[in-house]
Amino acid sequence: MLKQTAPFVILALLLMACSGTPGPGPNPTEQAATAEAAIDATRQAPRTPTATKTANSPTVSAVTPDPTPESRGDQIAFWRDLDGEVDIIVLDPDTREERNLTLYPRGRAFRPAYSPDGRLLAFVSDSQENWDIYYTPADGSAFLPTNLTIWMGPDLFPQWSPDGRFVTYYSFQSGQFDIYRVNVETHVKHNLTAGTPDSSEYFPLWSPDGQRILFISDRDKNDELYVMSWDGWDVKRLTETPDAKEHDAAWTPDGTRIAYVVDEAGNQDIYLMRSDGTDIRRITSHEADDGIPTWSPDGSRMLFVSNRDGNTEIYLLDMACVDAVDGCESQAVNLTNHPADDSLPAWSPDGGRIAFVSTRDGRENIFVMLADGSNPINLTESLGEEFGPVWMPRPAGDRS
Repeated sequence: MLKQTAPFVILALLLMACSGTPGPGPNPTEQAATAEAAIDATRQAPRTPTATKTANSPTVSAVTPDPTPESRGDQIAFWRDLDGEVDIIVLDPDTREERNLTLYPRGRAFRPAYSPDGRLLAFVSDSQENWDIYYTPADGSAFLPTNLTIWMGPDLFPQWSPDGRFVTYYSFQSGQFDIYRVNVETHVKHNLTAGTPDSSEYFPLWSPDGQRILFISDRDKNDELYVMSWDGWDVKRLTETPDAKEHDAAWTPDGTRIAYVVDEAGNQDIYLMRSDGTDIRRITSHEADDGIPTWSPDGSRMLFVSNRDGNTEIYLLDMACVDAVDGCESQAVNLTNHPADDSLPAWSPDGGRIAFVSTRDGRENIFVMLADGSNPINLTESLGEEFGPVWMPRPAGDRS
């Protein structure tokens, strides 16, 4: 199972987890790869909802504007489940020095997302007895994270706008999931999809220029890809596949194209289209499942995850080949090539390394390898289960 899980299944997973019963799927790494199904990695259900709000720690405007050593993109954030205690960890991949950003007695935290300047980390936590969005300085300087959303329904999948002013997420507040945008400094929020009753919208992704938001909606009775302007207007449907579902979408770094996964008749393949929905091309056509397309920082290469060799592996495709030759899938390189499961790849900002999750040492740990698949190293070697590695971005102009 490589695909994202529908939000209504997510709620069921949360309830299942309260008994300690693992969620569905062949292994926890693949469960984590299904986006919000990774909530199940917390092994527990949310406690009784409450709307109690605590005092905020300093807002984004109070963060020092001066560059820091951590802003160069040489850090990896992820979440660790250690016997039910789930925290956000920041790791230096060279020294293996770790910093726990959410080490407090109440709540669990997962899905870290770096701000564009690398100074803040947004994440999801139930420390207020409900799944809300928080953020905290990535250097660990805050005593407590700042609560960005307060609601009695789950708020999920935080994503920063490219200018760092907003965080989008989707929330179950009116009997359905809608996409919201919240101002990081003022905490004022807007429902961007309020005009679509009896449907759910989720997994919002900002375009690189910050002008558009890609998302999934079932407003036409099937999960399809849509795009809207940053303020929720000018909605356009990009896909129309009544017998299939789309998920795992990813903008190219220049915003001109979108890779995504089509699940049709129980088989998942990767497709590519222009950002306006034209020129749709099928990239993979294997009888196995392919998913999680992940662009290199320069857009010249694509990672994807497949079980075509009998277990979950990370593959690399050269986009020059894809653009020049039909059926370039045969040129895909298996970078991991290991009997254990490898998934959730993430490129370093310079494109030289790839972080990923692997079970090759007996549990889900964070590994890093060179971009050609060589020299894989277990960075954590912990007794917990680890998921969702993301690299700290480099500020504009910093390529040292």
